[in-house]
Amino acid sequence: MGDSKDTIKTIYFKSGKVNKIEEVNNDRNIVIEKSNGYLRKIVFNKIKGKWKKKIISYDKSNNVQKIIYDINGDGQEDVYEHYKDGILVGIDRDENYNGKIDFKIVYKNKNEVLLKRDRDEDGFFEENVFLNKNENKK
Repeated sequence: MGDSKDTIKTIYFKSGKVNKIEEVNNDRNIVIEKSNGYLRKIVFNKIKGKWKKKIISYDKSNNVQKIIYDINGDGQEDVYEHYKDGILVGIDRDENYNGKIDFKIVYKNKNEVLLKRDRDEDGFFEENVFLNKNENKK
């Protein structure tokens, strides 16, 4: 047929407008679609024989709103990045890959960060560490 890097691009229309674009090859599949006025990009990358999925959602101004991805290739989402006006404001992570969020990073502003950890998986974050960039300077 051709090189394994050949890409097939398919464009879908709805009411005369582009509704969805798919790009497919052997190592990467990308779907860009519009739903309820919002853009969403879904990327599947084949890494070391496993397909890893990443979903990028955008707000009405086309700023990144959320990125969700599977880091170990088990098909479940492990990391949720939250954005406000395109700026990263928090990360939720399933560190032991059991489907439950057990680690959070909350960016209060550009100098302050809150780290939260649920060690016993009861949904309550027992460990809370507040970091302030200004306090760490000498």
